[in-house]
Amino acid sequence: MKKETTFPGIEAATEKPETIYQAYVYQRATIISTSSYLGECTSQARTYSKAHPCALIFVDQKQPELRHILAFIDGHDATLPDTTEDALFYAGIKTSSPEPKPKPTQKYLFYQDPSHGWIKTTRQELIDLHIDRIISKHSYQSDNGNFVYLEEDGDANLFLNKKAKQATANIQLVEKRTDRPSIIRTYKPYTPTLPTLTIYDIKERTKETSPHFFSHDTLKFFGQTMKDFNVTKRANQYRITAPIRDKSQLIGHTLRYFDPSTNELSLPVIREIEGRSLTDEQR
Repeated sequence: MKKETTFPGIEAATEKPETIYQAYVYQRATIISTSSYLGECTSQARTYSKAHPCALIFVDQKQPELRHILAFIDGHDATLPDTTEDALFYAGIKTSSPEPKPKPTQKYLFYQDPSHGWIKTTRQELIDLHIDRIISKHSYQSDNGNFVYLEEDGDANLFLNKKAKQATANIQLVEKRTDRPSIIRTYKPYTPTLPTLTIYDIKERTKETSPHFFSHDTLKFFGQTMKDFNVTKRANQYRITAPIRDKSQLIGHTLRYFDPSTNELSLPVIREIEGRSLTDEQR
């Protein structure tokens, strides 16, 4: 049976029978303000709750058993029932702590064939857990890259440990077994999600591997500025391009691929200048 909530000092509600309502602000099990003006007590409760949660109780003088409860946390009204219960406890009105809220159950498919297993999740969840960059190539991904199948030896354990530390849900693995080699083995190996990099990020990261590529003299020679470069993601690299100009006349383009794992600008850069092909070594 649920224990009735008690309010220390509430017997004072009948001390002014001519008033329709009497309002009380509680904090740390103590009445810190009382008024027949609900608006005044509400304003005070918001102010006091910035330091510690408060509860505002106002009582019908004709029927003292009719008590209305408002909770205030961090200067704001707490309108959800569970939040109100917590606020009353922390305001010191309830003697017992709120009952712990049950965690939801989060289910994941666990695919298994005769020799291995994979847990299916989404790429976005790996990003949210900050482990998308450290998942190995032994895991697989769907054709569109949205779903990831984490191999059971290492990547799946990493994922489950991160989820356990979150402690927001109970994890349940739903097994899917097959006696044949799983079709997952035919999927593409996992590749990490590339972060968004600007041309200025790439310039900074290539200071050691390509110290002259973005130098002032090089850019001037090819009639370029940093703002001329366009960066697009391609597989596990970045494609950077920029027009080449001679006295404002377009005469070609720069093309280069940046590998974030090595911070190197790789592959030949082919430019067509006045009918001649210039390779990387010619810049």
